[in-house]
Amino acid sequence: MYEASEERLVDRVLINLHSGILDKAAFSMRPRYLAEFYRTIRLIEDKISVTKERERIELETRARRGGRVELREVLELSGATRRGQRRGR
Repeated sequence: MYEASEERLVDRVLINLHSGILDKAAFSMRPRYLAEFYRTIRLIEDKISVTKERERIELETRARRGGRVELREVLELSGATRRGQRRGR
């Protein structure tokens, strides 16, 4: 279908990832093949999940202790958009 090597295709996909995702990916060595790429994506997903869970726990802890919790923070952690809709709908 594409006239490029597997390595070139993986490189092209990496270039087009969202900057927020690339921030989570500290590539010591860039993946060259699809199997390596999929492993890298799973690691990025794990890092994002752990980060969100830590933020959620920190927010709940602050709220329980009577600290200031802004609505923006709650909406960001819940995945709500600016219009109050959930992502993916």
